[in-house]
Amino acid sequence: MADSDFSYFRIDHAGSTVEVETDESAIVSATVRLKVDGRLVAESSTMLNTRLSGSTPAGEVTVKVAFGFFGGVTKCVLVLGRKELPMDRVDREGRKSREKDRDDDDGEFEEILDAII
Repeated sequence: MADSDFSYFRIDHAGSTVEVETDESAIVSATVRLKVDGRLVAESSTMLNTRLSGSTPAGEVTVKVAFGFFGGVTKCVLVLGRKELPMDRVDREGRKSREKDRDDDDGEFEEILDAII
């Protein structure tokens, strides 16, 4: 497993730290993990975009993770009703990453997948 197979995202919200880790080391699918305050609260294997939900002391949190057609995370957001807050891409230690989100398409593929999930 190469470190490039993993992506990490984080946002502080309502007194909790919400983290997302993606593992794209498998050839046909990715594993997405949702952590709140360092505790694993949800995990899913997916081939497409996914939503994960988990509990925090302040209530339920939901994140949405979008993957590009050829892999790689194109978007990771905290979902608050109809509002989406972008999560910071961070390195394994939680420091803000210099790597930009992969947004190499025009969003059309993502919109189609959003309609499905």
